[in-house]
This record gives sequence, C-alpha cells and structure tokens, in this order.
Amino acid sequence: MNIVKKLPISVKLPLIVIALVLASVSTVSVLESTIGARELKQAANRQLEGLARDRSQRFSEFMQRTQNDIMAAAGRGATAQALSDLSMSWTMMAQYGDTGPGEMLNRAFIDDNPNPVGKRRLLDAPVEAIDDYNYSGLHALYHPEFRALADLFGYYDIYLIDQKGNVVFSVEKKADFASNLLTGPYGNSGLAKAAFVAETLPEGEVAFSDFAAYGPSEGAPAAFMATPIFDAQDQRVGVLAYQLPNDRINAIVSDVSGLGETGDAFLVGPDQILRTDMRFADTPTALERRVEGPAVIAALSGKSGILQSAGADGDMGFTAYAPVNVFGRTWAFVVEKDEAEVTALISDLIYVQIIAALAVIVVTSIIAVLVARGFSKPLTRVRDAMHVVRGGDYHVEIKDIGRGDEIGGIARVLGEFRDDLSEAQQTDRESQFRGAAFQASGSAMLMVEEDMTVLHGNAAITDLFTQYEAEFKAAIENFSADEIAGRPLVELFPQAYRAEIHEVLKEPGRLPHELRFGLGEIRLVIRISAVEDAGGAPIGFVAEWQDATGGYMNAAILASIDTNQVRADFSPDGKLLDGNAPMLKAYAITREHFALMPKLQDAAPELADVYTRVHQGETVFGTFPGPVNPETGEQVMIDGAFSGVKDENGQILRIIMIGKDVTREKRAWADAEAKREAMQAAQQEVVDALRTGLGELAEGDLTTRIESVFSSEYEQLRADFNLACERLQDALGKVVENANLIKGEASEISSAADDLSVRTEKQAATLEETATALDQLTSSVKSAAEGSTHANRLVDTARENAEASGQVVHEAVTAMSEIEQSSLQISKITGVIDDIAFQTNLLALNAGVEAARAGDAGRGFAVVASEVRALAQRSSDAAREINQLISSSGAQVKRGVDLVGHAGEALKGIVESVKEISRNVSEIAASSQEQSVGLAEINTAMNQLDQVTQQNAAMFEQTTAASHALTREAESLTQATARFRTGQASTPPVSARGSVPVAAAAFEATALQPTASEPVAVPKPRPTQAKVAVGQMSAPVSSGDSFDDGWDEF
Repeated sequence: MNIVKKLPISVKLPLIVIALVLASVSTVSVLESTIGARELKQAANRQLEGLARDRSQRFSEFMQRTQNDIMAAAGRGATAQALSDLSMSWTMMAQYGDTGPGEMLNRAFIDDNPNPVGKRRLLDAPVEAIDDYNYSGLHALYHPEFRALADLFGYYDIYLIDQKGNVVFSVEKKADFASNLLTGPYGNSGLAKAAFVAETLPEGEVAFSDFAAYGPSEGAPAAFMATPIFDAQDQRVGVLAYQLPNDRINAIVSDVSGLGETGDAFLVGPDQILRTDMRFADTPTALERRVEGPAVIAALSGKSGILQSAGADGDMGFTAYAPVNVFGRTWAFVVEKDEAEVTALISDLIYVQIIAALAVIVVTSIIAVLVARGFSKPLTRVRDAMHVVRGGDYHVEIKDIGRGDEIGGIARVLGEFRDDLSEAQQTDRESQFRGAAFQASGSAMLMVEEDMTVLHGNAAITDLFTQYEAEFKAAIENFSADEIAGRPLVELFPQAYRAEIHEVLKEPGRLPHELRFGLGEIRLVIRISAVEDAGGAPIGFVAEWQDATGGYMNAAILASIDTNQVRADFSPDGKLLDGNAPMLKAYAITREHFALMPKLQDAAPELADVYTRVHQGETVFGTFPGPVNPETGEQVMIDGAFSGVKDENGQILRIIMIGKDVTREKRAWADAEAKREAMQAAQQEVVDALRTGLGELAEGDLTTRIESVFSSEYEQLRADFNLACERLQDALGKVVENANLIKGEASEISSAADDLSVRTEKQAATLEETATALDQLTSSVKSAAEGSTHANRLVDTARENAEASGQVVHEAVTAMSEIEQSSLQISKITGVIDDIAFQTNLLALNAGVEAARAGDAGRGFAVVASEVRALAQRSSDAAREINQLISSSGAQVKRGVDLVGHAGEALKGIVESVKEISRNVSEIAASSQEQSVGLAEINTAMNQLDQVTQQNAAMFEQTTAASHALTREAESLTQATARFRTGQASTPPVSARGSVPVAAAAFEATALQPTASEPVAVPKPRPTQAKVAVGQMSAPVSSGDSFDDGWDEF
C-alpha cells in the first residue's frame, strides 16, 4: 500500500482507472446478471400472476354473465308463455295420445329428424306434424328464438322443464329431450339436480350443477344452470336450464397467449379434479385427472400468489394460483411455466455482458494513460502555489486559472481561497464582537441555520424556555428547555403553526415575519428575520421571542379602567389636559371645555391639599369634589385617587386621577339619612305614648286611651292599642258580670240536685219493666227474620232458573237466525250453479255444432259434447230442487224464530217478576234482620241505662259538693276583679235564666251547654249500639212543652 502511495499520478492514475474499470465492469456484470436473472424471474412471476388473475376474472365474468342472461330470459313473458303452451300440449298428448308424449316427440324430432346428430337444432317443425295437439306449431313458433339465443352466447343446450319434471323442450334434441327427470334415466344427472333445486328457489335466483359426465352429451363433462319461471300472475310454471359450453370455458381458461412455449392454465374443482383440459395432454383431462400440490391447496383455501415447485407434469417451474368463487364454492385457477424456459434467457444475458466488459476494459486503459499525463503537470503547479499561500503570502500568482476543467476550477478556488483568507482576517474580529453582543442581549433570540435547524440560543431564550417549560411540554411533544440546539425550528412551535413557519423559512423574501400564538395562559410574539452575508445572500435566520402575556394583561386592565372608571390627566401645574368618556359624562362637559376649567389646586380647598401632597410624592385616596353639573345643578363627587407620573429623575410629568362617580350614591345617602332622622323622631313619639298607656293599664285603669295622632307608619299601632284596651275592658266587664251570675246560680244547682235524685229512683223502676217487655219483642222479631231469610233464598233460586232459561231462548233465536242466513247463502250458490250449468249447456251445444261440421273427424268430440250437455242439464235440475228445499226450510226456520222469540219475551217478563219478588223479599228479610238487631241493641241499652241511673245518684251527690265549691270560687273571682276600673257599676248576683225555674236552668246549663273551662269527673259509660233503636223510638216534641212536662212520668 505504501508503494502505491509513492507512485506519481501519471503512473497511479492509469493504474487506478484500469483497476476501477475492471472492478466496475466485473461488478456491474455480476450485478446485471444477478439482477437480470431476478428481474426475469420476477417478470415471469408477474406475468403468471397477471394471467391467473385475468383468466380467473374472465371466467367469473362469464359465469356471472350467464347467470344474468338466464335470469333475464326466465323473466321474459315469452319464456313463461312458451313453457305454459308446450306443457299444455304435453298434457293433451299424455291424456289423449295413442302413445306417451315422450315417445311421440322422440319419433318426430329425433328418429325422423333429417339432420344428423349435432345439427338436429336446425329442424323447426317435424316432417309429420303432431297437429292433434298443436306441439308442432308451438315448436315452430318458439324454437327459432331459443336456437338464436343459444347460438348467440354459445350455450350447448337450452331446456324448458315443467313442474312435473318433463323436459318439454330443448334446442339440441339430445336423448334427454322429452324425458322425465323424476322417473326417467337421467333422474340423477346434473340437469336433474339443477332443475330440482331451481324448482324450490324464489324468483331471481339461480341453481348450479357442477361439471359431471353427462350421458346425452356422449359422456362429456357438462355443467348446468337453472332458474324458476313464473307467469304474469306470479305462479310457478316450471324451470329454464342452460348447459354451459365447455369449448368456451376452455378457450377462456387455456388461451395460449402469454403462456409461452411451456405454459399451461387450468381450472381445478373443490375435489382437486380438473374441470378443463390441459394444454399438452394427448387426451381430454377434464374430470379425468386429479391435481394435487401446494398451489391448488392454497387456492382452494381462498389464497392467491405464486411459488416455485413441481408442476402438474412433474417438472420444476413457476406456478401462479388464484381462487375462483363459483356459486358459493371455491375453485382453483392455476397457471404453470417450466423453469427451463425462464433460465434460458438468463444464460444469453450473461454471455453478452462478458463480451461487452472485455471491450470496455481495453479501451479504458488506453484512454487512462493519455489523460493521466494531462492531469499531473497542472496539478504540480497548483501544489506549488498552495505552499506559498499556506506561508501567509496572499499575493502569489495562481496559474492555470483559465483552464475550463477541474484543474482550472481548483486553481480558481485556490485564488478565491487566498482572497477569502485575506478577508477572514478582517471579519474575524467583527464576528467576535457580534457573538458577544448576541449572547449578552436581553432579547430572547435563536440563531437558525439555512436548513431550519437551531444553531444557538442566547441566555435570554434559555430563561424564557425554562420559565414556561411546562406550557411548552403540554403543547409540544418531547420538548426540553435544555435541548434546543440541533432541533428544527418548526418543532418549537405548536402543530397548528408549523406549516406556516416552514413556508416562511422556505421563502426568505417574505421575511421579516411576525407570529403570535398562545400556550395555556401565556402569549408569545415571534419575529423571524433573515441573516445575510456581506454579499446579501441569506445564510440563516434569527428568531426573536417576546413574552407578551404581561402586555396583554396591562392592556386589558387599562381598557377596563378606561371603560368603567373616571380618568382625568392634569399637567404638573394643575391644568386639565385630558379625560376619558366616563369623566366627560360625569362632568357634563366636552373636550372644548378643558381650557375653561380651573386648575386643580384652585377648584376647591380640598383639592389644593391634594395637589400639594401629590407633588410631595404621595398617592392621595378619598372622595373629592368636582365641578357643578350644569344639567342637574349638583356638585359632582369622585371617589378615587390622585397620583403623580414621574420621570427617571423623580420629576412630575402628569397628575392622574382615577375614580368612580359617586354623585348619585352621595345624594341617595343624604336622602336616606334625612328619612332615618324623621323616622327616629316618630318612633320616639310612639314609644313615649305607649309607655304612658301601658303604665296606666298596669295600674288597672282599663279606660285609658292614646288620644295623640301618630305618623302614618304608626297610626295603625295606636288604633290597635286603643282597640286592645277597649276589648280588654269589655272582657273584664263580662268576667265580673259572669262571676256574679255564677255565684247566684251555684245555690240553685244544689237544690236541683236534690230534686233530680228523687226522680232518678222512679226512673230505675220504669226501666226494669221496659226491659222485660223488650225481651219478648226481640224473640218474636228474630223468628220472623229467619223465615224471611229462607223465603229470600227460595226466590233467588227461582230468579236464577228463569234467567238461565231466558239465555237459552236467546241462543236458540241466534242459532235460527244464523241458519236462515246460511240458507240464503246456499240459495245464492245454487243460483250460480244453475247459471254455470246453463252456460255449459250452451258451450256443449256450440261444440256439438262444430263437431258436426267437422264430420267424421269431430265425431268423437260430438259424443263428448253431448255428455257434457247431459251433465249440465242434470246439474241445473239438481240446483233447482235444492233451491226449492232451501226455500221451504227457510220458511220453517223463520216460523221457528218467531215462536222462540215469543217464548223469549214471555220468559223475560217472568224473569222481571221474579226479580221484583226477590227484591221485595230481600228488603223484608233485611228489615226483619235490622229490627232483630235493633231490638237486641235496645235491650242492651236499657240494661246499661239502668246501670247508668244507679250511677247518676252517686254523681248528683258529687254535684252537690261541687256546687258549694263553685260558690266559693265565684266569691274569690269577684274579689279579684274588683281592682279593675271598667267604667261600669257593679250589679248584685241574679239568675241567668230569668223566669226559668232554678233547677231546670241549672240542669240545662250543665247538661246541654258544657264548657271546657273546668272538666267535671263523670263515670265513663260502656260502649253501646243503641243508635238505631233510639232513632226508631224517638218522637217529635212540641216546642211549647216546658222542660218539666212529663219528667216525673219518665
């Protein structure tokens, strides 16, 4: 290696060039051979994959097109009409023909067909027409259309199959024509399977039968499609079937274009058996050969691709495969090509490349020697000049600058390098100064290279990123304040702004550019400028970052103050210079009035003190007077502060007042204070009057009143006090009066109690006799109640039986009505039968006339027509007899309906009568039961009353003692009320009843009008149920009867 380094360029350059050329040619040859071989294989693979994909798609399209065609053909009305007509003709042949329709049609269209096998389709009508059943005419009508359809699309055959499985029509007239697919020899064929499935399908669906050996086609593989046919009334009439063309399918699959000399393509079914013939096979292979291998298995599993493996013939090659969906089942489409056909092209390519490489090496060697000499001498001169420049001599002459080749370029670069070194000495010092200024700048700045990568950032930008690192991380992924250098500038911005920054940096002509955006609660302003060299060419960018959050906040605060607060600016000597809109509104002036306004210190004494204190450096807070508002006449009041704006030397530049207009608040406060003082005076007057009145009430003077009038707010209080005194006076007057009455009546209660004791003893004797009589009456009423209950049960039974009979009659009436309606319907039906018989008779008559015209040919049909007329006549006679019987039956049913209706009405009357009896008996039974219960309760009440009477005697002894106590309490109450002055004279105690006897009045006061002032202890009576009995025994009492009348008798 050291020897090579010591060789001169004139020797080394040719050697290097020759070596490089040799290595390059060899490498290129090997690479081209390798790449060419790979490309040829890939091209072959792509070609095979494309063939597999294209052929499989073409096969799928053919199957879909056939499916669409058969559905369209089945949906045409002509197809349904053809099948209906041919099926009817088949039925007539089966009923009236000498032989079966199959034998007749085979003889006419196969045995007697003048055309050979394979061309029987050319016969439109048989030689001997089957005129009796019109099949020949129908075939001649429909056969050309179906034959044209088969020729157009290349179908092997088209079939019409009725619902009984009869092949009533085919184009090719093979052995399956006129056969039955249910009972015939082809019941297990693909045609039969497709037809049976199609018979169960709805309209618009197609059945498919896979390829299988088919006898009528001489055992060749055959596949079928079939679909149901419906007529205009959506009634199923049969099946339309197609036999698919094998030659067209083979032409699609095995087309030799693109397969080369050894390529082959074929279809494989789900059973891994071929469905098409192979290209190089001597005999047909469809359904005869099984194909296995990874390609077939992969395709049948739904995969597509290509692999290198042994083909179907055992030779190695390339195999492309693709799945094909055939009516829900997966088939495999396979394309093969031998490996030898592909590798033969690769050998030819390698041979051509070797010859070309040798020629290039020889020519290049000669040229390299000549060129090396042209390089070595100029390079030597350039080397010598570089030594001089390295020594610091920047004035040396550089030769060969005029050359146009690289050596001349090196010489020119050396000359420029010499000049740049000279300039670099001068600019080096300038760069040092600029770098120091950039680093020490208070503005946050980034230096960005031309490729938009951050080169450097000063201390201010580092502080900014560190201060707001959390906000940057929240908006920018993988952000770090310590890792800014080396990152693209756009990554320092949120995603929404990166595209804008990128476009700006790509077009320096748009610079400088300013961008504003927010991160969380901070707001940033970025200004990007281009950095140019001495020649004006851009060499990078400078991005200045400014934190604008504080500025936005200050602007918002100032805007809020200027909108909602009064602001006025004064000069240092107190002159009004400016004011905002709230200030102009509060003072009711315009800016033209500023010159007329007095100085601050002259406007008011308070403001003179403010002026002095502000010049002393204070900020003065308080409520300050303003000018008089010319609109309202009020003096404006401002609640706020005066402060001075100073320069750097502490001198006052401006005096600023900021505050709030509180003129309205001051006026409202003064009004409220006046109202409060007036209210306080009124309240004091009220309190004094009430104090005097309440003092007199405390002394017992109930006649006191407040005569002085209060203010409107408290006048109701005076009225309420006077009303309370008046009501209290009345109440105590009544208390005194009632106390005197109670004292007088207490003695009367004592004498009344003695009289009541005597009467109680007489009452007890009378109650005992009444109780004995009630016992006897109770026994009699109880016996009567039991009898009434038994009678009520019997009447209920009779009522239920009558109601059941009424229901039976109603159902009988309903049933007979239904019979009557049914009879009418039967009459209508027999009328229709009679009409049908009449029409049939006419038709049979016409048929007989036509048969007579036909002569011997119509003799058989005349006999049939005669029999039909006889049957029609017998049907008409029977219908008339049925109609007469039904009419008679209807009359009898109607009479039965009337009779049953009368019976129903009678039963309804009986039911109503029984119901009325039942209600009466029930009421009697209930009344008897109630009387029995009432008498029992009365008896119990009488016993309880006897016990209560005995208790009353003891009670009246307690009443006497209570009356004496009442007298003593009345005297005490009289003494207590004597201290109150009510303005009424005292009255002696009198009886509250006037002329009413004392005893009676006392009894009424205690028994009929009890009070809750003091409860009286009385024995608690036992609970009774004498309410009903008492109500029944009560009698009206005349209002004129006195209280004592009848008392002794009771």
